[in-house]
Amino acid sequence: MMRQVLETFMQPFAAFAKLSLSALTAILALTLITGCSSEQPETGPDSTAIHLKLNGEDKFLIENGWVRPTTGKMSAAYFTLTNLGQDDNALVSLSSDKAKAVEIHISEMQDGKSTMRQIQQLPISAGESALLAPGGLHIMLIGLTTPLAEGEMVDFTAVFENGETYRFQLPIGVASTP
Repeated sequence: MMRQVLETFMQPFAAFAKLSLSALTAILALTLITGCSSEQPETGPDSTAIHLKLNGEDKFLIENGWVRPTTGKMSAAYFTLTNLGQDDNALVSLSSDKAKAVEIHISEMQDGKSTMRQIQQLPISAGESALLAPGGLHIMLIGLTTPLAEGEMVDFTAVFENGETYRFQLPIGVASTP
């Protein structure tokens, strides 16, 4: 039964699995607000990059974020997360008022079939990036409390292994293709 649910859920994502990095860089801009600092995030020159700062120091960069629109009970969020800090860190949890649960997941091919499973944390070494994209790592929103309509925003709170917490918003939309 679970396999059928996963296969049904993953079917719409198959078309996005072939997106190139250049296509992902063209995705809608996101708006971020840090939860641990009164500083406003800084927008990068291409308007799709937001620097999350704590005490004047760049900590993370989130680029090209978007959430899949849906009228169902599940959705997914995608973005590139870069650790701008001096220390290794890990994304350990997320929450949103739009979902009963928010989990970090990975999609993988096993025996010729796409499978999806939750991972407990997403390690990101200092200076490195994690790409969360259809067909790979992604954020699952489970038990949606409201439909997700294109053009609206989803609020998230992210907690990292070192205890830092950041609030941010991602636009609801679809990935654009070149």
